[in-house]
Amino acid sequence: MANIEEARAVYEDIRKEGAQRGWWATYQLPPWLQTYVGMEAEATSIRVFEIELVTALLQTKAYATRTQEVGGQMLSAESIRRLTDARLRRQVVLDGPEAPKVSAIICESALSRTAQEKGVGVEQLRYLIAASKKPNIDIRVLPTGAGMHASMSGSFHLLAFDPEVSVPVAYQEYAVGGHLIDDSAVVETLAGVFERLSRQTLSKRESVELIGRYATETEERDNGTDHQ
Repeated sequence: MANIEEARAVYEDIRKEGAQRGWWATYQLPPWLQTYVGMEAEATSIRVFEIELVTALLQTKAYATRTQEVGGQMLSAESIRRLTDARLRRQVVLDGPEAPKVSAIICESALSRTAQEKGVGVEQLRYLIAASKKPNIDIRVLPTGAGMHASMSGSFHLLAFDPEVSVPVAYQEYAVGGHLIDDSAVVETLAGVFERLSRQTLSKRESVELIGRYATETEERDNGTDHQ
């Protein structure tokens, strides 16, 4: 297995290759995000746990724009547009014969918050349902009723690769940045956390049904037909 120094060399190679491809530089992404996007594009599997957000690879344009507006630390309108477009560009990896397997665990709280966004929520919730039908995408909801869980402190991503490309890595993002984790012990620990979270989620069918209920209730409320 490659050691940490070799893994870091891979990160740098991917970052440089990404810059050569052009689109990373075109969107002027911050360095920490450029590195992650480069790794994401090479991954064979992506496991994501999200507490408050729909994960970036499954966001609609309107939802992505809204999250940048409320959490973008006073970004300009042009910066929001550019970052949103880059987020959508990343979703190209989900299609094609070499598309990675994506396993996304989303807390019910993220669905609840999404549902509050009039003009944005319904579309995003319906999009999740449509995305779940792709053979390489597995979306599970961690219900509020599950109580406390193994990752109360935050969200994280786990990326796996072909053996000749890289060892597995983890990624965590916060309000003003993000960072890749190449420590194998930490990555393995987070993989264990993901497995424990998986045991608390609804089934795929139950997850889609719950997302559908949120979508229907949100649509009725937005249209003024909610009779509750």
